[in-house]
Amino acid sequence: IRHARAQEASVQLKREDAQVRLEVRDDGVGFDLEQPRQQGNGLSNLASRARKIGGHVQVSSKPGQGARIEVALPLPTR
Repeated sequence: IRHARAQEASVQLKREDAQVRLEVRDDGVGFDLEQPRQQGNGLSNLASRARKIGGHVQVSSKPGQGARIEVALPLPTR
C-alpha cells in the first residue's frame, strides 16, 4: 500500500512438486525495471535470501500497470 498505491492486490501460495511458490500481484503504480531504484533494498534483499537457499525471485512491472512478484523456494528434502 505504501509504495504501490494499489487498490487491489492478491497473494497466492502454492506447493508445486519440490518447491513452494508465492505470488503477489497488485494494480498499483508499477515501476520501470530498467531504472535504478530510488529507495529501499527490499526486493534485492528478498532475491539474495532466496538464492542462498536455492530459490529465485521474478519481478514483473511497468509504470502504470502494477507489479507481480513471484518467489520460488525449494522444499526441504526428508
